[in-house]
Amino acid sequence: MIYELKREEFSNVLPLCVGEKCNLEIISILQGNNYGWVFGDNPKKPKSAVIWSRAEGFYFIGECNNHDFNEFLGELLEKNIKPRALELGMKSFEYSFVEPGWEESLKRVFEYKNLKNDYQRVYKLYSFDEEKLAPYDIEEGFEIREVTQAIFKETLNNLEFIENDILQYWGCKDKFFEIGKGYCVVKNNHIVSICMMSNLSDKEAQAHIETLPEFRKKGFAKRMLIEYLKHCRKNDLTPYWDCTDDNIGSYSTAKSLGYDLAFKYPLYWAKF
Repeated sequence: MIYELKREEFSNVLPLCVGEKCNLEIISILQGNNYGWVFGDNPKKPKSAVIWSRAEGFYFIGECNNHDFNEFLGELLEKNIKPRALELGMKSFEYSFVEPGWEESLKRVFEYKNLKNDYQRVYKLYSFDEEKLAPYDIEEGFEIREVTQAIFKETLNNLEFIENDILQYWGCKDKFFEIGKGYCVVKNNHIVSICMMSNLSDKEAQAHIETLPEFRKKGFAKRMLIEYLKHCRKNDLTPYWDCTDDNIGSYSTAKSLGYDLAFKYPLYWAKF
């Protein structure tokens, strides 16, 4: 049997997050910071669980050969998760894990799916280098702004660029402004790039960057990231970076600021 846990029960899953390779996306939801849902074989003391991050996908943790859990996964996906995901506009089921045993267990469960797979990279910044955090000027006419509540009282042309991002990861703007942090680049009253905290635990923080295609390769990502890293340092947070194995541009930016590769993990997906 699989149960959907209530938010006050999410913390019951935290004992399954052991070792250095537990995804921040999992912990941030279980600690009540980010937006997601949790399913387990027991609401009070689960042995296995799947964490559904609204923005990132599905993460399996705990015992990989738990028959009472695995037996009901297909039914959970088709009867519970799929209808809700389609209503949210999701077109594919994307899942991952860090414990190797899950690979074969989940292949058996979802053998009816046409699964494809790749790898994700996780980088962490363990020490801050003052030289690498030195600010630099960006192209004239562009301005770096902190994302605050005040920015939503302005008449920027595309505030939905920021708002949609916040809602996807945090569920509401109040939560983000309470504990999150973000920056944007503005030109002529138009937001062209954002660097937003996407996941947060008591020890680590993850940011992601998105730039409109016509404004890429101008150094905006790294410049905003410098401001973000200063925030992490001030708040004793270890910066965390997650990207696909082939996204050279993404992890090159992280490495240029001192991030080190912490681990890699498999990623599987299939259409709903």
